Amino acid sequence: MKNYNVFKIILYLLFFFSSIIISEQSIQNEFIFKCGADNEEDPTLVNDPKPIDEDSPEYRNVYENLDENSFKELKICLDLENFNNEVDQYHIDNDVKQLYIDGLEKAKSTFEALLKVKPVKNHCFTDDQINDKSITKWDANIIGNNVCEQNKGMLFFGIDLFVFVRFEDNTQMGENTLASASVKYADSATKQPLFGVILINKDIDYSKSDFKEYFAGIMIHEFTHILGFSNFYFSNDFILRKTDIFGIEREYIKSPKVLSVAKNYFNCDSLDGVQLEKSEGSGTISPHWSARILLGEYMNKYIYTAEQVISEFTLAFLEDTGFYKATYYTGGLMQFGKHKGCEFLNSKCINDNNDDVKFTNEFFKKIYSTGLNYDTSCSSGRQSRTYHAIYNYNEEIPEIYRYFTDKPNWGGWKSADYCPVSIELHNQEDSNKYYVGH
Repeated sequence: MKNYNVFKIILYLLFFFSSIIISEQSIQNEFIFKCGADNEEDPTLVNDPKPIDEDSPEYRNVYENLDENSFKELKICLDLENFNNEVDQYHIDNDVKQLYIDGLEKAKSTFEALLKVKPVKNHCFTDDQINDKSITKWDANIIGNNVCEQNKGMLFFGIDLFVFVRFEDNTQMGENTLASASVKYADSATKQPLFGVILINKDIDYSKSDFKEYFAGIMIHEFTHILGFSNFYFSNDFILRKTDIFGIEREYIKSPKVLSVAKNYFNCDSLDGVQLEKSEGSGTISPHWSARILLGEYMNKYIYTAEQVISEFTLAFLEDTGFYKATYYTGGLMQFGKHKGCEFLNSKCINDNNDDVKFTNEFFKKIYSTGLNYDTSCSSGRQSRTYHAIYNYNEEIPEIYRYFTDKPNWGGWKSADYCPVSIELHNQEDSNKYYVGH
């Protein structure tokens, strides 16, 4: 029954993106929602402050009969003390508040079903520590000063990770950013995340169709950053730096399980790393997969298609941190570039100076027209109806990324190296924003 429920959660994630389109920053008159996790500070490392008295009748020894490779059910504490206070402060409508809560709870339950975790030590957090991290309010009754004084901590309560939620606005986050997340505290010995914060942009537009499902997907994305898909955990042992096919230095994940998954997925034994999106921040690694090779993976920075899925790539990385064991019920959902070989990874999406597109399920070339008189197609995952669409950018695209030499402003998604990819349109208004091809 549990495996069935996990599968239902993943299928839910697959389909709740079915009506979302997100534009690039240079496209006018569109809402631009993205993740703002590129430039987060490293977490503070903390020690176990007060070991629990193992003779206490209340002591819950999660280490009993477990060896170092054993994992337990993941328990996340979602602390909404800040959230509730700021909902009142900003006069957020009750319906919108519930939409936020539903999305947060969906993210929490998704990972409690998908992951097992190594047991944490007896960490607890004092009000002073929380204030040092600019979290000015929290529910101290859960695991605060009084609990610490009683010699109880995270281990006693079975809590593996705290997630705190707060609001910021367009001025603080940038009007293009919907949410951001970061790890604030981690174990000093293992670096395992203990305490994370999600920031939600209170000025986002929630009139978008199916926003409830969309927001839940964004929260699942942000939870993943806290679980370990972040700069802090992209250690030198996990990162390969090399020039891509355009001669630009990029970062690639080369951790063992990610490499194993990627070689099998792409059918490329010589693959030495999985490309990350090029960071927009100075001196940082972007904690997002490149949409050029993993379009539709839920850890892309932008949402591009109807098929955002939790793939084996992200689950493999979380396992490579050493903190988690994943239940792999995602096979077959991720399809973009699957089994296309090394050439898919090591060549441009369109050959220079001609119309040759080898990977026609992923990319296209020929311009058709504007408006609604265009052919439809299936997405690479065969789960939704899509259209070939090209943006007319406000500025010229860098020359190395131009696939339409007579139209220097035309191209596909910026974060997919401007490659023309299929998208989902919903109405006439949407279609007017694109040049459409076939």
